Amino acid sequence: MPLKRFEKLSLEQQSEILDVARTEFVKHGFDGMSLNLLLQEMNVTKGQFYYWFEDKADLFLTLLQEAATNINQVVRNTGLPSSPDTFWDHLGRYQTEMDAWWADNPHHISVYARAIELIQLPSHPLISDLESLYSPLQKHFLETLRLGVDWGLVRCDIPLDGVAFLADKVNSGFDMYGMVSFQKIDLEGWAPPERFFEICSQLRRKTLRALLEMTA
Repeated sequence: MPLKRFEKLSLEQQSEILDVARTEFVKHGFDGMSLNLLLQEMNVTKGQFYYWFEDKADLFLTLLQEAATNINQVVRNTGLPSSPDTFWDHLGRYQTEMDAWWADNPHHISVYARAIELIQLPSHPLISDLESLYSPLQKHFLETLRLGVDWGLVRCDIPLDGVAFLADKVNSGFDMYGMVSFQKIDLEGWAPPERFFEICSQLRRKTLRALLEMTA
């Protein structure tokens, strides 16, 4: 996270710096982003940069922090399903509210897509930091699945961690598809078909339920 000195800048200055950084990380990805090029685009010296951030990773994680904080708040507000009868509706509502937050905050989407790329690389040095940002989200989903297993709704033919892993891969696939689409909108001016993201959200929910649901 940024050093305290960065937080002493005006909100306008902070926003200008982070907006430029977000654009460059989206264009080049974390690993492909040259710090020298970034400093040039931000119009700051290396000394100024290290006065505000520990390194490039610190800046990248700062860009992700606001989205992580808000998404984790969505999770806390949603809570856990209260009964077997509400389980699947609750799971769908939880995902719908997540999708709604992203739709209302599209400037976070493309840089989040770059974070998802790194999560697919098990040996990447930022993995543990990225997992920490979204650990409340993962914990909530696991607790929800555990309730589903206890109520006989979620499959139990494989360990719970395995079910969560499969669900996470499905979510990551849909996330990447959505994020790449938003990148095309941001960088190429692509116009998605009508109801494109609504249909994608519905398909995600149906796919997850088909994967998770206990069958005879």
